[in-house]
Amino acid sequence: MKFLGKSWEFLQLPPPHAKSQMVALRLTRKGSKDCPYYKIVAIDSRKRRDGRYIEQIGTYDPLREGVNYSVDLEKADKWIKVGAQPSVTVNSIIKKARKIADAAIEA
Repeated sequence: MKFLGKSWEFLQLPPPHAKSQMVALRLTRKGSKDCPYYKIVAIDSRKRRDGRYIEQIGTYDPLREGVNYSVDLEKADKWIKVGAQPSVTVNSIIKKARKIADAAIEA
């Protein structure tokens, strides 16, 4: 059997001991020096902090007073359901957003 394509087009399978792609929910930094804001994103856990992400699920602005975040809880639930691991900060923001959403439903 002879492979007629280019060498880099040949299907390469990862070794059996390699872990499957882990998705993380974490913050990616935006803004300028001394004026940061963050996007809450679903990203491959092996990528760098500000690397290319899969999907944006919210924002977080630490310099703003009061409610300084916005989260799409449906997207967050979707990613958590398929196995994404939220960072400590993102998990805290999601909990706060759920509390506000539950209070709005009850009122």
